[in-house]
Amino acid sequence: MHDLSFVIPIRVDTPDRVENCAAILRFLTRHFPDSEIQLVEQDTQTRTASLRESFPQVVWHFERNGSHFSRGAAINTGLVRSARKIVCAYDTDILIDPAALTLSAELIAKGRWPIVIPFNLIFVEVSGLRRHDLIESLDIGGLSTIGSLAEVPRHPEISSRTLSGAIMMCDRETVVMEGGYNRKMISYGWEDIEFFKRFEKLGYYSFMLSDFNLIHLDHRRGPDSRVNEMYDANKAEFDKVVQMSEPELREYVDKELYAGPPIDPGLRAHLRRRRALGNLIALRRPMHLSNKVATHWRINGARNLVGRLLHLPQRV
Repeated sequence: MHDLSFVIPIRVDTPDRVENCAAILRFLTRHFPDSEIQLVEQDTQTRTASLRESFPQVVWHFERNGSHFSRGAAINTGLVRSARKIVCAYDTDILIDPAALTLSAELIAKGRWPIVIPFNLIFVEVSGLRRHDLIESLDIGGLSTIGSLAEVPRHPEISSRTLSGAIMMCDRETVVMEGGYNRKMISYGWEDIEFFKRFEKLGYYSFMLSDFNLIHLDHRRGPDSRVNEMYDANKAEFDKVVQMSEPELREYVDKELYAGPPIDPGLRAHLRRRRALGNLIALRRPMHLSNKVATHWRINGARNLVGRLLHLPQRV
């Protein structure tokens, strides 16, 4: 897919990162040989030489950073540097059915959705020997089309939970125009949910693919891969954004969340009006809401979903 660019933000905080990243680079170059792959590294010095030697076709960006890793800033670098129409932010340790990525790109290319979440929120963690075997074989059959939490294999080296981060695909120009990932949120926590909530409030609705789940390769965690002192600051930024009215949020994006070169205000206003009209014609908001409800219903089952809504104890 020539119009597609993958952006992989990375800081090598443990040896597992290199092993996992090598696996996903093998995976992506095998299934998407015509797509651009960008590796955006942040550190005081590069630690990805072995990856770049093994995958010379990968575009490498290095950002000197001796402080907390900023995943959002790294993704924004890939968004701005790419010339491809569609960008997939793709974390260092994940695998997903290639059909999910192809379908997501098609939905964006056809103008159906500006943002697609290529999986159904089911996050399957693989560790131990199962992780090793998966890295060696890259055979994700049996683990990539899990439709509900009840279908997750029962195995001591396989666990699951739900989340909406780690990967998303988008129309590049739209996301750059509206600030990309929030550059004020660094290290760990809240940047993905802030991104989806902000774009939803601005009228850029996302769509989830309910037939596919995400696979995560387990790894040891460095200081920016777990809750730390930045978590509460990120939560405060999230709370501030979601409490804004739509006009306040547009002004905030225009003045403080720029991700790329300045955009002519008249052009930005025109594109926003066109998006609003397109949403009305295509019924995107009701379709977005129905997709969200249907996905939660499917992955949780009726009983567990009602329990979640009522905050009652439930079985998973």
